Amino acid sequence: MEQLHILNISKNNMNKVITAFDKSRCNDILINISSNLLFIDVFAALIYMQYNQSLVNKIIAAPVIINNKSYIILDDEFCRKACLQYSERDIDSLEFFKKYSSSYFYLKTSGSTGEPVLIKKYIHQMINEAEYLKDFLCFQPKSKSVCSIVPHHHMYGLTFAVFLPIVNRFPVIEQSPVLENLSQFTENILVTSPEFLKKLILYDKNTTKNAVKNIELIITAGSTLDETIRKSLKDITNAKVLNIYGSTETGVIACDLDGGGFRFFKSVKVINNNGINEVTSNWSDKYILNDEVKVTNDRLEIYGRSDRVVKIADKRFSLDMIEKYVKQSDLIYDAYAYIIDNRIGALISLTENGRTVFRNTGKKGVIEDIEKYTHNMFGTNIRHYKIVSSIFRNSNGKLIKKENDMLVSDKHQIEFKQENVEKTQDGIYALFSALISDDIFYLPAHFYSFPLIPGFVELDHIIKLAEKFEYDYTKINKITNLKFSSFIRPYDKITVELIMSDNLVKFIINIDSVRAASGSIKYDK
Repeated sequence: MEQLHILNISKNNMNKVITAFDKSRCNDILINISSNLLFIDVFAALIYMQYNQSLVNKIIAAPVIINNKSYIILDDEFCRKACLQYSERDIDSLEFFKKYSSSYFYLKTSGSTGEPVLIKKYIHQMINEAEYLKDFLCFQPKSKSVCSIVPHHHMYGLTFAVFLPIVNRFPVIEQSPVLENLSQFTENILVTSPEFLKKLILYDKNTTKNAVKNIELIITAGSTLDETIRKSLKDITNAKVLNIYGSTETGVIACDLDGGGFRFFKSVKVINNNGINEVTSNWSDKYILNDEVKVTNDRLEIYGRSDRVVKIADKRFSLDMIEKYVKQSDLIYDAYAYIIDNRIGALISLTENGRTVFRNTGKKGVIEDIEKYTHNMFGTNIRHYKIVSSIFRNSNGKLIKKENDMLVSDKHQIEFKQENVEKTQDGIYALFSALISDDIFYLPAHFYSFPLIPGFVELDHIIKLAEKFEYDYTKINKITNLKFSSFIRPYDKITVELIMSDNLVKFIINIDSVRAASGSIKYDK
């Protein structure tokens, strides 16, 4: 992989950005550039303009485009039209940012628990944080290289994939890797997320082990790193695992190195004021922690966000803690806890093992397994479980509340893909395909211990597919030759054939090449 040397800024690229805005005063500028290399050039140009020419009102580094006319969007399309290229880089990036250390910009919070908030950050805060981390990790200049798979727009990525490499003079690799290309990972430091690490340990062990053999340090943040993941990583790599705890508002606060528990960084001060924990450091202003924590000397125990601690029947429960415990089942890949009708519920997605259990024993078998882990801690207070194909998380692995809350009430049905439609001598032939996912809303009811698609639902889908060809269900006269030959069950791949002529629709449902159902529907003319 080609290394991106962000040690220097391209003066040519900077000038192109400045020229583009030189003749008019700009509104707030939102940077949404995927390339780390171009991002740093554009970012530097805007900092220069803001400091020297007052052309920029507000610089916002964010991966989410705001639908507001007050924002000017600088994105990949802008870079393409401006013909920005990886030209010779002749401005020392560290010296540049030190020169403009009093400049500031804005970062957006993840928005994982609500609407994103703009947080003001100064360049000198970013440099101070990076220099502290350099000393903490005992980095020597030019001794490492970094592979980052996290967005550089968030605080975590900006710290570890931009400013830390700049301060240390490290070359950077950036990409969104697929597990099949793991062999490309030859860098010393991997900046990643718990979600990617979870996928990593589920991949072929020998392939993964060879791919990460040169990695010395894995840095992760954004969501909880399960100890099961950490232990599994030890079988794959000798790399140290550094789990970072922090926020957009505070920057880094504490770290867990190789499972020893979170410890505060020495430059971070925590003051408990009547049960409220206030955090300060030389890279952040005073900030009140939103998480429920226990502070003992330099140790930090995190129970979850304060706004995710609920009271049920005079007992306090952490939804974050519930998610953690639920995921201890080897059947559960991910979980999202929520409150509905003053009761605790959980969305769950399944591992491969979990899918096998669900297919063989239904939701009943899955829930019985979960309760083995949760009963001692939570008793019977988790009243609802809903199986979904996946839990919504952002690029840093944080749960996205809005989307997951929508899943709670969503009644997902089979989604058919049209594969072919053609005219024949006898009429019209149409072919559809579908995967029977585990989140089909009527599966638990048919049946709790043996899920399947009931025959009347199969027929209903046939009628709806026929409607695409203007066959009105109110004009159905009769259904004949109806046969159900095989159960359609979770994770089956099915095809539906419609043979349509005049007022007659014939259908065949296959599971692979095995006939599952067939019949004819006659319509009044």
